[in-house]
Amino acid sequence: MRKIFVAFLLMFVISCSNSSEIKVLHNINGYSMTNDGLIKFNAIAMQDGKILSVGSHSEIISSYGNATSIDGGGRTVLPGLIDAHAHVMGLGSSILNVNVMGIQTLDETLQMVSDYAVQYPDLAWIQGRGWNQVLWPENTFPTSADLDRAVSDRPVFLSRVDGHAGWANSEAMRIAGITRDTPDPDGGAIIKDENGEPTGV
Repeated sequence: MRKIFVAFLLMFVISCSNSSEIKVLHNINGYSMTNDGLIKFNAIAMQDGKILSVGSHSEIISSYGNATSIDGGGRTVLPGLIDAHAHVMGLGSSILNVNVMGIQTLDETLQMVSDYAVQYPDLAWIQGRGWNQVLWPENTFPTSADLDRAVSDRPVFLSRVDGHAGWANSEAMRIAGITRDTPDPDGGAIIKDENGEPTGV
């Protein structure tokens, strides 16, 4: 992660210098996409904030021999990467954590969480995403008591399908210090039952 950050910082610094000057960034692990698929390269020529060419160092230098040369130090560079609200982190999280997207009942959701906990007994926190109470016959928000039926020996936190709500078991709420006296966060709400106790959502 640090290497990628440094690479983006390097690209920013390059863009802040004389913009009309051609610059060649070399000694990089470059990746991008075309209509034909993934391309890899170790040098890139740029001018005025635009990519002129990518390729091997020798190819780029032969075309832009008078350019300012910058050593990328073997870092990863992803020119042209645009996150068009693709939730890339969420995608990675759904692969690495329990994914209950599209599950049609509360019981099936709880079973998936329970199975995941059994599969990963050493995981300190169970995390996941995708629950959607609208798909369930009850069509009501779940509770921490529901989630406790699946896992009660360690904290569990699952984000809703849209990422705008979370569902915690009792242990997760205990660790987070969520009680009846916890105020609602800015722009959000802690749902409480008729007795004023937090429900876990």
